[in-house]
Amino acid sequence: MHFRTPIVPPAYPFRLGLHDPVLSFGSCFALSMGEFLAKNRFSVLCNPFGTLFHPLIIWRRLWPGEEIPAPHRFVQRDGLWFHYDYHSSLWGKSQAELSGKIQAQHRRVEAFLKKSRLLILTLGSAWAYRWRHDGQLVANNHKQAAAEFEKVLSSPEAIEQAFGEWHDKMLSHYPQLHFLLTVSPVRHLRDTLPLSQVSKSVLRYAVHNLVSTYDKTYYFPAYEMLLDDLRDYRFYEADMLHPNQTAQAYISHHFGQALLDTEAQAWLREWQAWLSAWSHRALHPDSEAHQAFQRQTQARKVALLAKYGLPEEEEGETGGTAYFF
Repeated sequence: MHFRTPIVPPAYPFRLGLHDPVLSFGSCFALSMGEFLAKNRFSVLCNPFGTLFHPLIIWRRLWPGEEIPAPHRFVQRDGLWFHYDYHSSLWGKSQAELSGKIQAQHRRVEAFLKKSRLLILTLGSAWAYRWRHDGQLVANNHKQAAAEFEKVLSSPEAIEQAFGEWHDKMLSHYPQLHFLLTVSPVRHLRDTLPLSQVSKSVLRYAVHNLVSTYDKTYYFPAYEMLLDDLRDYRFYEADMLHPNQTAQAYISHHFGQALLDTEAQAWLREWQAWLSAWSHRALHPDSEAHQAFQRQTQARKVALLAKYGLPEEEEGETGGTAYFF
């Protein structure tokens, strides 16, 4: 008898090496995978513009050459400055300061993309808010009056068309890139559960068409792993919406099995064994035996990093706030 419906990721035509930089961008799974990779000493840049949910906004923020923020979309609140194209984690004490921060982040992302092999794109919602002043979508309303915005649902066709233009532009600038799409399994209660499901269905249908149409574009089934494979409240946080650590570890394990090459998987096993030893809580931490154990464990770390050609200082960057949306 079978009591589960396990999801097996597809076979991908490429494998990620230990020294291949990764940009992880978008909603919750982007952050989850970014933290997984950073913890395990991969070179990763995660959500440099903060958490972004909507695919059209995600494509736009990564458009090659996009750097100078639109001057009419700055907004002031509580003595601070924000921008409608970016998450509230990007802010400044003046418009000029924020503009400088945004442009610096764009330059940072461009430099990172030039050496990256994989771009993880997590789509959170097909619902978006359009600013009535200019008719364009916003990444965040920055707690401005609701009357300023119109809630809209993007169609699969609009998402696909925008991706096609962006995909071709990206590969012309960064031909080494692979695109890994996924849909966040976190449902949005503020939309109501029925309308949240409509949103996820739009995203999943659009992604299906994108993967079928465009080169070097793939899907990782994190959405199905949580909702169709694990599908039990014991894999959720107390809010019953967000995946807990056990669920995240399960998805991360399958990510590693499906996408990491042989050397990277070997490193992962050895590094996680070292982390387990290092995190051991001693009954007598001041004893000579424990001090000797710590010295031996630290020596193991140095040898392990040297074996795999990794620097002693961590290179992982998470760049955004560790929340799921």
